[in-house]
Amino acid sequence: MTDYRVLLDEELLDLLSSKSDHAAYAELYHRYFHKLCCFVKRACPEEDVPADIAQDILLYLWEQRKEIHIHSKLVYFLYRAAFNQVLKRQRREKVINAFETYFKSHYDEAYESTDNAIALKEINETVDRALEYMSPKMKLVFTSSRFNHMQNAEISEQFGIPRNTVKDQVKGALRILRKMGLKLNAIFF
Repeated sequence: MTDYRVLLDEELLDLLSSKSDHAAYAELYHRYFHKLCCFVKRACPEEDVPADIAQDILLYLWEQRKEIHIHSKLVYFLYRAAFNQVLKRQRREKVINAFETYFKSHYDEAYESTDNAIALKEINETVDRALEYMSPKMKLVFTSSRFNHMQNAEISEQFGIPRNTVKDQVKGALRILRKMGLKLNAIFF
């Protein structure tokens, strides 16, 4: 019986890619989950974020085990992936904050204007009608994504559906809204 604790990362990766070896993955997960959490926590001290990012990176490693080609040491690859995820998250937060600031500064003006209020009401009615055309699953995924601001990974985890299904559901919902004549960039950027 193989003692996975004594194997090198490269050996574990080889077992992972060639045999989809769960024990090899578990050993890599055990080796790097906490280290990745500590690394991410320096830039993202929020309570759940480091664990979520570490989980996503290690999950990606599992999902891509057959196709992934790591040309450096695994530890460098994982830390680079964590760094990229932190940057991506920070960029996303910056965009959301900028939008919220813009929305708050313009919402009162827009809402007070009668024309804009009518247009807003029409948009809301159109969105409501579009939601009626969606399947319950699509409606749930879309509202979670666009109205509750959940990421695809969060939706996938919360509702127990694959990420690709979440992406497909959101795309389908946006297609329905486009068919109903909504300019999505103005509403859901």
